[in-house]
Amino acid sequence: MNFPLILLLLAASLPQQAELEKRIGSYWDLLLAQDKNAALQYVEPESRNRFIQRRTPYFRSWEPMGIEEQSETKALVRVRIDRLMEASRSFYKMPVKEVWVLGDEGWHLQLPQLTSKALGELYSRRKEEKPAKKLTGELRLLPQSLKIHFLNQTNRGSVFLFNGLSVPVQVTRIEYDKEKFILEEKVGEVASGEKAKISIRYLGDEEDKDLTSELRVFVEGGSEEGGGEMFDVPVLYNHLSPAARALFGLNEARAKELERGDPFRPTVQAPEPPKDGTQVLPPIPPSPPKKSVATPKTQAE
Repeated sequence: MNFPLILLLLAASLPQQAELEKRIGSYWDLLLAQDKNAALQYVEPESRNRFIQRRTPYFRSWEPMGIEEQSETKALVRVRIDRLMEASRSFYKMPVKEVWVLGDEGWHLQLPQLTSKALGELYSRRKEEKPAKKLTGELRLLPQSLKIHFLNQTNRGSVFLFNGLSVPVQVTRIEYDKEKFILEEKVGEVASGEKAKISIRYLGDEEDKDLTSELRVFVEGGSEEGGGEMFDVPVLYNHLSPAARALFGLNEARAKELERGDPFRPTVQAPEPPKDGTQVLPPIPPSPPKKSVATPKTQAE
């Protein structure tokens, strides 16, 4: 594949330009074929352990986006992959940024590593500090569906983004129906091992129950390849759960007619007698309070 001409102008002074493009193409073709061992030859020796340990996402195609010169021996390469989103089981085009460096053996991919400051903080924790949180190696958005209950006067629902990666991630965009909802919890960077809350509030006055919408959360840095993740969350609003219907004695017709602000109270049903004919004894009434006995006072008192 050839890189766009306009973007290549930024890297016109790079040495061995054609060789760099050729190696980038061979590297990504091998990843596309899921031949990670063969792709290792295009990674600099200092980065090969990190390359072996990191997870490579599944993607069905890739395309070059451009090369930007950072120095005579360093270039920022941009590509875009059509990656499988594990949360929604659908494909989504994600940008990927990588650094390639020129050495004695030509151009090779360079992977970032922990800084000395981060390593120092990692190995110099005080004993009284809380232990590091266990990382799962993945991003999760829970619950997998967002429910806004009709009987909840706040009309609010929330999901939580859990960052189980070793690096921080950035929530770059949140998509939702802006005619019906407002975003109440804005999220930016989510540190490694932390979670962030994303809340939306329903603005409408529809009386229909169990209506549907969707929420999409876009996260960058969630891919070991430098790309991102997209979470597609179903939204169920004006929701009347089976538990709420049973608690307030709402059948289908009554639930459909229920309006906001209607007075109602929980329905308490008498227990049904056993079907085997066993007699149910009435509850034992509580014992009457004991009478206190006054102690006669003496003359001394």
